[in-house]
Amino acid sequence: MEGPTWPEFLSISTAARYLDCSEGFVRKLLADPLDPLPSLTLGRARRIPRAALDMYLARQMAGAPSVDDLIAELRAKR
Repeated sequence: MEGPTWPEFLSISTAARYLDCSEGFVRKLLADPLDPLPSLTLGRARRIPRAALDMYLARQMAGAPSVDDLIAELRAKR
């Protein structure tokens, strides 16, 4: 079974569905002063390139600790 086909450029509401989160959370990612989610403005519409969103997520996940790292950290605190 195939999943949905996503457009190349996502609106904030479509990006929220893509990430399975709220529109407010997507807006927080867009406004992050240290590492904002890439986007562009077309007229009055904000669009998020899907490829840029996927790269942003991969970058965020690469910096996140693994489950094994978290377990080791918890054991070290004992």
